[in-house]
Amino acid sequence: MLIRGAHILAIKEQLGHAFVETTMVYLHAAPIAMQAQYRFFAPSYL
Repeated sequence: MLIRGAHILAIKEQLGHAFVETTMVYLHAAPIAMQAQYRFFAPSYL
């Protein structure tokens, strides 16, 4: 779900976790997804 663009809070709710920290234990961000997010959110002057 994370790789396909789901927000971490949506994943947290799907898994029934009370805290997002618990969800983060199970999530491993894919390098390609991280690069895409960096390119999208990085300032244009970089």
